[in-house]
Amino acid sequence: LDWRRDGKVTRLAFAGAANAQTTTPQPDSLIKGVNSSIYYYAPDGNRYVFPNDKTFGSWFRDFGSVVTVSDEELAKMPEQPS
Repeated sequence: LDWRRDGKVTRLAFAGAANAQTTTPQPDSLIKGVNSSIYYYAPDGNRYVFPNDKTFGSWFRDFGSVVTVSDEELAKMPEQPS
C-alpha cells in the first residue's frame, strides 16, 4: 500500500496478488483493479481517484472495504477527476 505520483495526482496504490479473487462492486464503494489505485465507485457509475491520503481519510477510516474488480471491469468504469 503506497501513494504514487502520477502526473498531478497522487494515487493510492494497493498491490495485490496477480491471482486475487475479483467481484462485482456495488455503487458507493471502494474499488481497485488487481494491481491498481484505489477508487471511489460512485452511484453515477464513474470512479474517482483520491488525490491524497488526507482526502481518503476524510471519507473512509481504513481499507477494509476495498473490493477488487478485474482490470477489464475497472477499465469499463470511466475515471473522473476528483
